[in-house]
Amino acid sequence: MSGVICLGPICIPWVSVYALVVFLSKLAFDWYQRFTGATKTIDAKKAGAALRSQGATAPRGKRQRAGDGAGEIDKEVSVSGVETEEDWEELLGKDSDGKAVLVQFTAGWCKPCQRMKPFVGRLSQLYPEVSFGVVDVENDDLFEVVQNQGLGALPYFVAYKGGKSVDSYSGSDEETLERLLAVFQ
Repeated sequence: MSGVICLGPICIPWVSVYALVVFLSKLAFDWYQRFTGATKTIDAKKAGAALRSQGATAPRGKRQRAGDGAGEIDKEVSVSGVETEEDWEELLGKDSDGKAVLVQFTAGWCKPCQRMKPFVGRLSQLYPEVSFGVVDVENDDLFEVVQNQGLGALPYFVAYKGGKSVDSYSGSDEETLERLLAVFQ
């Protein structure tokens, strides 16, 4: 019997293995969401928005999470767009002034990247001690800068401190990105 995988009494043709893996992955993901409470995050955000609409504020001495209604902050967003290698050097030069730097590598066609841009803008308001920059990986002027980062997936975030990359994250999970900023505390 060639072209068939048999596990006990169940035999599956090789061409069906991919579909089976996708199906089982979907079941595992659904199970993970159900039993880890990942779906409760949405409810918490709605509850936080409802509290803020009634005048509640974040406790004193603690930072408000950037994803929890921070869009209501009326300060100017301070994220530097990096267009040239000179801009790149200037952004990293802020790091030498004692200010930490978080850089987002993005592309126009990347939907998760576009979804993260407003969140990064809100983070720049909540963390004024950090300089924020955005690099478009499609910019030919920054080809060497992008190549030196070793990007695997977008969006890609790199944290710099003391002129060196101290941590990086590839993905669009807001909580993970906010934890990345903990290296600057």
